[in-house]
Parts: sequence; C-alpha cells; structure tokens
Amino acid sequence: MARRLALLLAALCLGTVPAAAQTDTVERFEEILATHGGNQILTYQTIAALGDDGVLLESVAFAPQPGAPPVTVERVLFHSLDFEAWDAGRPPAFLSVDLVGLAPAAGPLQPGGNPLALIGFDSESLDVRLDYRRTGPLTILDPLRITAPGAGIIELRGRLMSLPEDPLFAQPMAFLGAQVDEASIVFTDDGMLARQLAASAAADGRTVDQQVAAVTQGLQAVLVPPGTAAPYGSAAFAALSALLADYQAPAPLTITLAPAQPVPLLNLMGIGNFEAVAALFNLSVTYGG
Repeated sequence: MARRLALLLAALCLGTVPAAAQTDTVERFEEILATHGGNQILTYQTIAALGDDGVLLESVAFAPQPGAPPVTVERVLFHSLDFEAWDAGRPPAFLSVDLVGLAPAAGPLQPGGNPLALIGFDSESLDVRLDYRRTGPLTILDPLRITAPGAGIIELRGRLMSLPEDPLFAQPMAFLGAQVDEASIVFTDDGMLARQLAASAAADGRTVDQQVAAVTQGLQAVLVPPGTAAPYGSAAFAALSALLADYQAPAPLTITLAPAQPVPLLNLMGIGNFEAVAALFNLSVTYGG
C-alpha cells in the first residue's frame, strides 16, 4: 500500500498534458483518482487548478498503509501532470511538486515517518520541493530540497541511475540499489547544529566549546588517522572543523560526488574507512563560499 500510494502521488505530477481548460484539469484529476481507488487513501478538503496544467490540493491527508498514522500536508502543489501515464500505470517521466507543511507520522522509521529525524531534522513540519525527470534508468534531480524550520535545509541535485520509482516516499533502504553518476548535497543550517551541540554537551557534562573541541578531535581521528596519507580526509576535515567552529551561524556545507563512472550505493557496504569511500566517489567537501 505504501508503494501504491507513493506511485500514485508521483504519477500525478508527471509529464505534460495537452492544452485544456483549467476546469478540465481538475475534473480529469478527480476522475482518474476515483477510477484507481486513490480517493480511498488520499483525501483533501479543496482542489483548484494551478496554472495551465497543474493542481493545488489543500488540507491533504493520506495513510501510507492500513492502520498507519496519517501523513498530513497543508498544501500540495502539482505543477505538472501526466494524465496519460497516471491512467495507464506507466512509470513517471518527470515530476514537479511542492509539499508545504508536511507533518510526518510519528517515529523516524515508521511508515510515513521522517527518517531525517535521525540526524536532527526533527521539525514537526517539513517543506519539500521535488523536481526530476527520467530517461530510461537515468534520473536527473534538480532538485530534491527538504526544509525543516528551526533545523536546516538539505538540497540534493544530480544524475542518479536506477532510483526508486517513488523517490519522494520510498523507504530509505530502497535507495541502496541506486547508482551515483554525479551529485551535490548542500546543507544549510538553521539552528540544528547549535541545538545538537548544546544537548550533547549537557549530556556529557561539558561546555559547548569543550564539546566542539571533542567532536573536532573525533573527526580528525576518523578522517585523518595518524600516520596515514589522507588527501580526501584532510580536505573534508578542514571543511567540517570550520563548520563546527562557526556553529552559532555557520555557512553552507557542500558535498560533491563525481565518480569516474556510476557507482552503486551498495558498494558502500563493507567499506571501513572514509578515504576509501571518498576515493570511490571522488568526493569533496567544501565549506562556505
């Protein structure tokens, strides 16, 4: 059911539609939704046309699977709809959607929950922007942006192979089958780092500055082990230590992946050190600028 709903929501936003009156767009949306049984798991209070070929839903709720807590969204803006693909059950060709005020179900690992809560993105409400297009197995993300008020923004852009058909709603483990051609991840802090450092410092009986020093020392031990040549790790450590030093008002941190050929994420399993991972993905970490 979770996959069915995810594919449904993704398919709503795909491709292009022939020119038609806005009322026709809304009517066809509701007709296809009802035909495929989507109105039993996806509900909304209001619907309106969005531009020439889009749809705006307000007060949206859906349950990822029977008995699971509902996921609610204040507004869902489908900027483009491929009615033909949706109606025929074909995989998405491209998607453009904004989810405004998404309230994940409780628990980061629960169906419909927020897995980003594991890294401190535990806001009660998220805003999500997803734009992608597919050509065969290639998916171009431009971008996937997740905004967590009071925590930060994570933005992913890149070329990925064999991505799940429903990347917005897929379970985290589903991404292990994907391959990275090239990608960039930008993290912009909005209070998460200072909050996490303060909480961990209190738990360890340290001041925040002492905690910053301890975390920095731990990073150095992992990224630049004593007595080893670590060009990737040294550059990453310089960027991350600068981020930590500026924890009260940090600049964006950018991670870039540019492997010589597409690398399956499954290759990460069993790699025990950062330098090997960084070399595999030709990874670079930069701070600010």
